Formats: sequence, C-alpha cells, structure tokens
Amino acid sequence: MPDISMLLELADFYEVDIREIIDGERKSEQMNEELKETVIKVTDYAETNNARLLKRVRIIGITGVITILIAMVMDAGGLAVSPFWRSVKRDLYAWTLGTLIANILYTTGWIKRISEKKEVSRTMRISGVVCAVIVIMSLILQAVL
Repeated sequence: MPDISMLLELADFYEVDIREIIDGERKSEQMNEELKETVIKVTDYAETNNARLLKRVRIIGITGVITILIAMVMDAGGLAVSPFWRSVKRDLYAWTLGTLIANILYTTGWIKRISEKKEVSRTMRISGVVCAVIVIMSLILQAVL
C-alpha cells in the first residue's frame, strides 16, 4: 500500500479512481472529486504532522549536539577540575543521552502513544519537573559546597 500522500498522485498519473487503488480493482467511472478533496485534506494533515515531528526531532538533536560538544571541549581542555564543573560536565553528558532517548521515542511514535494516555502523560510531566528541580538543586549545592 503506498503512502497516503502518494495516492492522489498515483490516481492522477494512471487516471484511475483513488478507490480503485485502495480496493485493487479497476472501475470504469471517473475520479470522484469529493473523494479527491478528502484525500488532499488528509494528505495536508499528514504532511503538517510530519513537519511538526521533524521540527521537534531537529531541535532535540541540535540541543544534544551542542551539549556533547560543550562537554567534549570541557574534557579536552581540562576545564572540569572543580567538583562543580565536573558535575556540569556530567549533566551535559546526561542531557545528551536524554536527547538521544527523546529522539528515539519521537521517531518510533512512543511519545504520541504515551501522551494519548492522560494519566501517564500527567505523571511524565510531573516527573520531568521533579527531575529538573533535582538537577538545579544539585548544581546549586555543588556551587555552594
């Protein structure tokens, strides 16, 4: 079965009805304009969702690349000599790993499946906030001590 965005192009190219492609049977009637408009709307919707997903994956990926580059410069330059900066470097590597995991979850569709379950989605948001607070508190404590 072709990708839904290709159905309209295939139907136009072969001059057949979209239902003929989906059903796998040749029919003699002309393409139904109403069905054609519906497929166009569905294709636009799918392309919009794909563009949104790609944008999120790019942002997460760029963030991961930046954090690992900073951590690698800290390693190479010997900048992580104090406990505070070692903690920052460790957190940068952890962030990089987190971005990799997030991209895997986004591209496999797990994020969408998880977010559709309201109780799980709420728990994930709460645990994300708790993790962020823990990281911030850890950095503050390391800087003070």
